[in-house]
Amino acid sequence: MSPPRVAPRRSVYTDVLEQPHNTTTDQPSSDASSFRVYVEILLGYSYMLLSLGCSFYYMHIVTPYLANDMRLREFNQSGGLSFLVDLANSHWVLPTLNATAWDITHTAFVKDYSSDATRLTNQPAYARRMLLEDTRLEAAIGRMMRASIDSLMNLPTQYCWVDFKQVWELAHTKRRQARCRLRDIDNAAVYLEATLRLADWARATTSGARPSVVTFSIQRSCGQQAH
Repeated sequence: MSPPRVAPRRSVYTDVLEQPHNTTTDQPSSDASSFRVYVEILLGYSYMLLSLGCSFYYMHIVTPYLANDMRLREFNQSGGLSFLVDLANSHWVLPTLNATAWDITHTAFVKDYSSDATRLTNQPAYARRMLLEDTRLEAAIGRMMRASIDSLMNLPTQYCWVDFKQVWELAHTKRRQARCRLRDIDNAAVYLEATLRLADWARATTSGARPSVVTFSIQRSCGQQAH
């Protein structure tokens, strides 16, 4: 069985350019059409060359800044970034943090920063100290009120209900919802309303957080409307 015959591809510009020239009355129209085709081809190639030229020029400009993670021109990354992290960690270990008093010229570490893989210096108890540094309820509320709506909506929390009245459930399974009623019914962290009350609602509505909450929690209930 012979393979099917496929007509060769032809460009519309080829059809126009291959039109026979005649001396009839439509000669001016044919010349104008051919001229337009040549102009379009010239403009297309010019745009392509200009785009390539701008791309190469842009890469020439940003290459020195993309040579390191700090996006700084001629930045010495062999230990420089590690030194800055160690400097910050050394100040955070102190009982009080005064970010305006950091002086790199008066800071020294007995450490070799000439290697490309300089290890960071972290205190073993630093993470636990940060968790237990200020656990007051008013401090936690203040930090949440200063946080952005994106940070609040991305908290690693498994919510159980939307509202404190427990009208809209958020657990992903029935067993999870049963555990919520058994263990977390008095835990304000599993109520989405507790987080939304601390958010800047004007920014929340403009960032798209409110439509997602309404779609996945409130309008899912039968006959309920969001107000």
